[in-house]
Amino acid sequence: LLEAFTQEYLQTGVILDVAGGKGDLAWVLTNADGMDVVIVDPRPSDHRKIARTALWHWDQRDEDLGDIVEARGPQGTLATMRLAPPFAVARHLQVPLDAALLDALGIGGETEVGGPRWDSFWEEASAAAGDAETHGSPDEGATEAISTKSRRIQDAGDAHRAFVSARLILGFHPDQATDSCIDLALQLRIPFVVCPCCVFPAQFPSRLLGQRKVKTYSDYVTYLRLKHPNMRIIQLPFDQDGGNARNVALFMTQADFDVSPDPICNFPPPPPFLLSGGTGPKNALEEL
Repeated sequence: LLEAFTQEYLQTGVILDVAGGKGDLAWVLTNADGMDVVIVDPRPSDHRKIARTALWHWDQRDEDLGDIVEARGPQGTLATMRLAPPFAVARHLQVPLDAALLDALGIGGETEVGGPRWDSFWEEASAAAGDAETHGSPDEGATEAISTKSRRIQDAGDAHRAFVSARLILGFHPDQATDSCIDLALQLRIPFVVCPCCVFPAQFPSRLLGQRKVKTYSDYVTYLRLKHPNMRIIQLPFDQDGGNARNVALFMTQADFDVSPDPICNFPPPPPFLLSGGTGPKNALEEL
């Protein structure tokens, strides 16, 4: 993030972390970088594990990290961050980001805060989220230093403002919300970074490349890139055991919206690493 966007920009407004799951990414960006992150996910967040790990490393801050590694094995990134409690938590829009939500936001149409269309949608969507999968007991493990849950946004007006005032949209393996991440960013004309994962062809049969349905990962990345001719692609520097790491990221900066695209955009063939399951050069831009 800090390579593609300045920290100054990232601290100027809301960052939406879509399909943030338990909220680990939002937690780190909030506590390590001072960003105003809002999780968008119908599931409740759960910061117990990451907060306890950060608190343990803070308690061991005077110990030599090499000695800790020798005694306990390799340590994660939190070991070097030395984050000090009490820890902050992100806000949370506990709804799915999908086409229905984008339609209810009324961007370009009914965008006034508190509009009846949005209020009705928000009430129904929030109620449905109450039945979503939970991550343990609501207050289990909470201490003065550790808050186990994010701060849920309940008010319809506050929720609307969080969406339409966003400065960046993040989607790290956002599953069914992948298209909506990009669509919302394009409607708001704000930067985004999305790392696609599963394709879900049965749930989205209307996705087409020409006359062919989008069923493979490489086709899906190509399909997403067709949403805007200035969209960029890069490969993130991480792998997973067994290969096939879904580490391709699609993104646009604010400057990309200000550059006029060519009247006809002919994308090159997919980079080889897309066809081989996600392994390849660190910087996919070199392939394009």
